[in-house]
Amino acid sequence: MKNHLRRFENDARFLILEFLSLLFKYTFDQPRIDDYLECLEIWTVCLDYIGGTLGSRSTIDTQIVVSRYREALNALAVEVLSHVQFRRYQQNLEELDDEILDDNVS
Repeated sequence: MKNHLRRFENDARFLILEFLSLLFKYTFDQPRIDDYLECLEIWTVCLDYIGGTLGSRSTIDTQIVVSRYREALNALAVEVLSHVQFRRYQQNLEELDDEILDDNVS
């Protein structure tokens, strides 16, 4: 997907912010926690791509990229943080694997 994001970003016909908006809606409409986590993996690829492009660009280009994605990334951060609040999503958080893997804990 990382290679596709580069192609999408370079194609003026592809509305990358609209794509991210649809991905955002789809991510947070997932009723099952496993599906939600899979969507977050897609976001991880997007974040890795954006972060990687920042390191390879000039300061002016970096500011352009940051300003282009700022709103989408801020919304993503707020919503993800909201989803990890126990008071709002207790049922989903209780579904997560809470098995202790440390053999030293009794």
